[in-house]
Amino acid sequence: MSAGREKVWTVIGVLCSATEYFERRGVENPRGNAELLLAHVLECKRIDLYLEHDRPLAPEERGPFKALIKRRTGGEPLQYIVGHTEFLGIEIRVGPGVLIPRPETETLASEIVQVVEERPRQRIVDAGCGSGALAIFFGKRWPRAEVLATDRSPRALDCTAENARRQSLERVRCLAADLGGLPVPDRSVDLVVSNPPYVASAEIATLPRDIRGFEPREALDGGDDGLDLIRALIPEAARALKPGGWLGIEVGAGQARSTAGLCEAAFDGPRVHRDLAGIERVILARRKGI
Repeated sequence: MSAGREKVWTVIGVLCSATEYFERRGVENPRGNAELLLAHVLECKRIDLYLEHDRPLAPEERGPFKALIKRRTGGEPLQYIVGHTEFLGIEIRVGPGVLIPRPETETLASEIVQVVEERPRQRIVDAGCGSGALAIFFGKRWPRAEVLATDRSPRALDCTAENARRQSLERVRCLAADLGGLPVPDRSVDLVVSNPPYVASAEIATLPRDIRGFEPREALDGGDDGLDLIRALIPEAARALKPGGWLGIEVGAGQARSTAGLCEAAFDGPRVHRDLAGIERVILARRKGI
């Protein structure tokens, strides 16, 4: 080999190098981050990286990959960099200004389908829709349902509308609204579902850098005790729901019992469910008056 010959960077070599770099910089799940970023640059699936592990990378591929590594080590969320995430097997587009869907919200959706049955002309409201992950999930799960996704953020509504278009869900509509002002008539809805802002204001500064520095504060901040928006939503959901309709809310650690208490006046026997980490995360409550 001549002394001036440039090193050949293969797929596996670049993956290993990026993984080690992420480890040194304290990036969580370093291998997974490296795989997803490289697959994004090469426009392939993660499994293809290993099927073509010895393929050399061209300079025009290495350059963009290095740029993405820099963004990730700077704290930018992986999902914003690649432009999407997965929610219960569905690809959801996300971007700056829109809350990234998380496994805790998958728990909310999964618990709801255990108790709520599909009905003819079913009407669902995703209150504070963000990326629209819940609206899209229920729109696909129950294709005959009419789903209304509401949010006060134009970016969130645009993101939800794009995700609905990508999934060909014509029955998913988007409207601007606050959690305390759902744009539906009284007793007209079968299910209200929400992942509202529930982080206490003082705790925002303690969140991981990729959350507090990049995700929208308005989608996180729930006021002094984290319950301001939940307090606004519950009576409004009670107004909008038909007798026997369901409310499903994701809440923060330590908030489940207080939230269940807020539901007791208008709902029968609020149920508390835990997420995969064992935290009381989901409240399901059925509207009184069956």
